[in-house]
Amino acid sequence: MGGTLRSVGDGGGEDAARCALCGGLAVGPCARCRRPVCGDCCELTYGGVRTWAVCLGCARRGGTSLAPAWRLVLWWVLAPVAVLAALLAGLLWLRG
Repeated sequence: MGGTLRSVGDGGGEDAARCALCGGLAVGPCARCRRPVCGDCCELTYGGVRTWAVCLGCARRGGTSLAPAWRLVLWWVLAPVAVLAALLAGLLWLRG
């Protein structure tokens, strides 16, 4: 299921994605958290010439929190440093 909204027929089938909020038939992913949402559980926002569906949870948060982005940055910086520190400690232990 790409990053755009899609039309849904009557059936949907067994493999159809379900809304993460209500369990109804999903029409696409939330533009922020990527969870599947139905038309009733999302708000449409306009970014340039595209229309994006944002789930009600993300819409309530307003997207103003930078905490998830900072956690990702810290993970990418601190994880390699921790691995290198562990390797250095192991080498020093083997040497001495």
